[in-house]
Amino acid sequence: MASADINFALPGPYKTEIWRTLFPLPADVADKFKLPPIKSLHLKLTYPKTSSHQAFPVLVFISGFAAYDDWYYRIVDRVASWGYVVCQYEALVGLLQLPWPMNPPTDEMLVFQPLVDWLRTENANSSSKLHALLDLDSLLLGGHSRGGKVAALIYSDKVIGAGVKALYLVDPVDELEPSAAQALKDSGRPAGLTGAGHTSNFNPADVNYTTFFAGAANGSWSDVVPAAYHTDFCDTGNFLLNDAMAFLDHIPPLTNRKARRVLQEKGPQVLAGTIPDSEIKELVSYDEEAFAEVKDVQKRFRAKSSTLAADGTHTSTNGGGGANGSNGSGGSHADALSLNKARENPRQKFAELAATPMLAWFYQQLNCPTADPNHLPQPLQTFWDWVAEQQKAGNIGDFEVKGGPTPPPAQRLPGKAQPVPTEAVRGPALA
Repeated sequence: MASADINFALPGPYKTEIWRTLFPLPADVADKFKLPPIKSLHLKLTYPKTSSHQAFPVLVFISGFAAYDDWYYRIVDRVASWGYVVCQYEALVGLLQLPWPMNPPTDEMLVFQPLVDWLRTENANSSSKLHALLDLDSLLLGGHSRGGKVAALIYSDKVIGAGVKALYLVDPVDELEPSAAQALKDSGRPAGLTGAGHTSNFNPADVNYTTFFAGAANGSWSDVVPAAYHTDFCDTGNFLLNDAMAFLDHIPPLTNRKARRVLQEKGPQVLAGTIPDSEIKELVSYDEEAFAEVKDVQKRFRAKSSTLAADGTHTSTNGGGGANGSNGSGGSHADALSLNKARENPRQKFAELAATPMLAWFYQQLNCPTADPNHLPQPLQTFWDWVAEQQKAGNIGDFEVKGGPTPPPAQRLPGKAQPVPTEAVRGPALA
């Protein structure tokens, strides 16, 4: 690809394909997950569609707590379109095949090396869809929310993460031990981060992306998307579920930790009333204060839903888009509890605001990790131009390069900065 063609703010030159398959866990790893039993992982691999015999860098992207892989299709497809193979995994349990977090995170870390070994085997298998497609010497890690924590723990481990070249986290959360931010600090390794401008029950201020950046080494990147809430970076494809998550994201953080944990783990089910009070009481360990706080949130959600249904606004279409790739309309979070406003949330824009710096970070780490900020290669200069433009438009707030200056943008910005479009044309073709 001619360097002048590279603009990570646009979709890349490749169309993408998806392969879904099962990955049987080694017996010694599966033994860690007994309640419920997890014997295999569901894999989703998104990769460039090409007839050339070219190997691409591999990104293992780890989903947030109890989130399906498909909820990140906007970020994943954008990254894959630029010549990356993106591997996602999920543990689906029960008749409903619900995503299950493999706790504790230290046990989930044990999945990573067998997964990489499996990818290596598939890469060498002439009958595999992945045959000769993977450059596992350019192995990358990423994740959102709890997935960011797990990714950071793997990356920071001197044995498991030794072969990982770069890490990028999207609004990671460091709740529960061990601390991934401390592990990152101990490792002395850099990371790229995008954070949500708003804190909530999903990303409390004392464990959000800022703690990871504090622990990351010099050279790390951190940018904030001022309008974003924690769940804005993913899209369930279901406006009711998007509404439920947005509601939980917009209410003030709960004071009771047990109540907050229940809403983090089972918030949509609690709001929908599918979990009986007896189970909620058990989930909060029969803490009366926590139970009352959960029920208050449930009551407020039902009141808001009833109001919207009565005035007809609850029947509008999903502004976030869906897993089928439909696009939504723009909007804002002006009314903190408005489900109608939540439905107008421009999830595609937020995904682009996370994917663009992620791509630039990976490019830098793989090609020029010690680049002179005053003499950057074209792709990075174009990226920093984009950062300056987005800051003028209010889409990006602070962008910090730890221990060094933010590279100065070239003087070729348009006269009037425009917000990131919710639809973008496909990027330039290969040279």
